[in-house]
Formats: sequence, C-alpha cells, structure tokens
Amino acid sequence: MSAITGRRYEESLALLRRAKWNVKTAIVMQKRRLTYHDAKTRLRASEGSIRRALEPAAKGARGLHLSVPVGSMPGG
Repeated sequence: MSAITGRRYEESLALLRRAKWNVKTAIVMQKRRLTYHDAKTRLRASEGSIRRALEPAAKGARGLHLSVPVGSMPGG
C-alpha cells in the first residue's frame, strides 16, 4: 500500500483501516481524496476498475459519464 500511495507505513495502515481493509477502495480514496462511501460508489460505477474509478468523471460499462446535470432528474 505504501508503494502504491507514496505514503508512510503508518499513513497507509490508517488509510486501509478507513477503507475497511479494501485495497482498491483505499487507493481510490487516497488518489481522488474521497470518503469511503464515495470511493465505493466510483468503484461500483466503474465495475471495479481502479483505472476508470480514478478518471476525472467515472464512466460506466459503455463509457457513459455517470454524472448527471442538476435539474435533469425527474422532480429536480
């Protein structure tokens, strides 16, 4: 974890604890500066791909952006 994130051992250990010992989640949390919940959401949206989860806008399986403009949802 330290080699991937560039953080000291103690920082990497704390990050893994916050990520509930999930390495992929920890990487996305650290690289994108996200909460556990947001990192898990990005990983799910990217079908578990760290590379896609780290992209500026997470993309779905068909390359569609998952961000939705404000007011475009029904009732919004």
